Amino acid sequence: MRKTMTSSKAIITVLISLGFLMLILSEAYSNSANYTNAPDMPTSSDFDLDDDGLNSAESENYTNALEQYADDLDEHNDRMNDHTGKAIFWGNVSSAFIVGGLVGLAFSPKAVEMSNAVRLTLLIGTIYMLGGMMGYELPGVDAAVGFGFGG
Repeated sequence: MRKTMTSSKAIITVLISLGFLMLILSEAYSNSANYTNAPDMPTSSDFDLDDDGLNSAESENYTNALEQYADDLDEHNDRMNDHTGKAIFWGNVSSAFIVGGLVGLAFSPKAVEMSNAVRLTLLIGTIYMLGGMMGYELPGVDAAVGFGFGG
């Protein structure tokens, strides 16, 4: 006898899987924003070819390098701010997908066969995650239980 996946089970699986993929994407952006090095600032000694101080040509090259560095640094900072924003966005969206999948799992009686006690426990946990995602500080739970949703 061949078992097939019901449509509600497939939707729940897709929601939760997409949520975890979005969490991975969020962490990739976060890692990029936190650990990408800024461009190196030029020093005057890099342009002082004869070690007697900067003459006018060397000074002009150094000034041009400083201007290019300022442009590169602005571009780097813009990119890191963009990555930080994307990390926050994908982290919040992934939480919604995971909680949505858990809500579907808790309320869809034909998706997965489970006892009422397990379903009730899942429902309570999902309510706490949903509350955390919406910004409520629900009583009686350590923050680690919320898996970072909304915090």
